[in-house]
Amino acid sequence: MSDKYAVNDAFVRIYNSLIESKTIKNKGELAAILNVKPSTLSEIIAKRQGVTVEFIQKFCLTFPSITPNDFFNVKSSLGADSNVEIVNLQAQIIKLQQELLALKHKGTE
Repeated sequence: MSDKYAVNDAFVRIYNSLIESKTIKNKGELAAILNVKPSTLSEIIAKRQGVTVEFIQKFCLTFPSITPNDFFNVKSSLGADSNVEIVNLQAQIIKLQQELLALKHKGTE
């Protein structure tokens, strides 16, 4: 995936499919469901803000039929039960990255 905004494009595709399927009515409803500001969704759609792993995690936990792979155009043969495990592993990676950054910052003081 070489396009810097490919994940944003995937989000727009997923968002549009949720609208078309009448799963959600509009961006405001999605923002309320995800507990984010509507402006955050607007920024992602306009490609002024990237899609974070935390956002993908929250999105996939809220909409179990959507997997992290859907954001990266990856096909999985693991099945739906593995989606929660994948999201949890991604959350652990984020926490470890944050701890590493904190240690690096502490070492430079």
